[in-house]
Amino acid sequence: MEQAKAGVGAARLLMTNGYDVTVLEASDRQGGRVKTNHHLGMAIDLGASWLHGGSRNPLKRVARDINVETQITDYLNFVAFDVEQQRLVAIERASLERELKHFESALESVSLWPYLRTLLGRRLGFGASNVTVATILDAASMRSTHPNSPLSRLLRIMVENLFASPAQELGFANLIPKSATEPEPELLPSREYLVTGGMDTILNYLARGLPIRLGEVVNQITYNRQSVRVHTQDQIYEADKVIVTVSIGVLRSGQILFDPELPRAYRRALARIDILSLRMFLAAFSFLSITHPHLQTCVKRG
Repeated sequence: MEQAKAGVGAARLLMTNGYDVTVLEASDRQGGRVKTNHHLGMAIDLGASWLHGGSRNPLKRVARDINVETQITDYLNFVAFDVEQQRLVAIERASLERELKHFESALESVSLWPYLRTLLGRRLGFGASNVTVATILDAASMRSTHPNSPLSRLLRIMVENLFASPAQELGFANLIPKSATEPEPELLPSREYLVTGGMDTILNYLARGLPIRLGEVVNQITYNRQSVRVHTQDQIYEADKVIVTVSIGVLRSGQILFDPELPRAYRRALARIDILSLRMFLAAFSFLSITHPHLQTCVKRG
């Protein structure tokens, strides 16, 4: 059951190792959250756009092997302004970088115990620290050279954007990697790859030769120790095992009935996860003028 690269990647690995596989996709196209638009003569992803995670993320290796164009995202490559006496004053990047070093030093100090508590809890099985990212950021800001500086406010906004969650609802333990493919332990990741060549290029490479059946909406999965039956609107598929890679939203909605139902721990975890929405759109302008009381920007195509 496919959800973009997870389902296709799992099927590719299994088929490479000699297993018979069938990929079921509910929509009329393969890709899940991957949706690349080529209408403007260039690849623009309206869905999944980045390759996140550590240096051993297998998709980064695939992108290199097939020469897909990527670009490392520089999260400090932006223009920031502060308000002084009712006017906008640009903050120099060098100033931001210096303040970031001081902030990260303070961050290391205040996060030491939650970090150790999380590692110990994971090893011994009694859970991670319940300290929130907001608590850590606020404490680090107070210990930095300029408490409550524009940078500390910017970092909070950027971290919330990266994880699509308010800082007060994001557990600090989520920032600590549990595997090689998860983000590096950095406040602002330095090895995030934006796939400028189009995420569909990677997906199509992984999907080559796979038996993918489109328009197969799964509504029930019955399973036991010996086999599994996957029910769609038209037929029933029987297999030894099934890998379910649908989205959290689909799992929470109850669109797929599991018999027997999922373990209680899984259901409790799903109930605690908030589903946030990110809307992306594509617009083309021959000329764009943005007027602001203190700033006017004109962007010309090309």
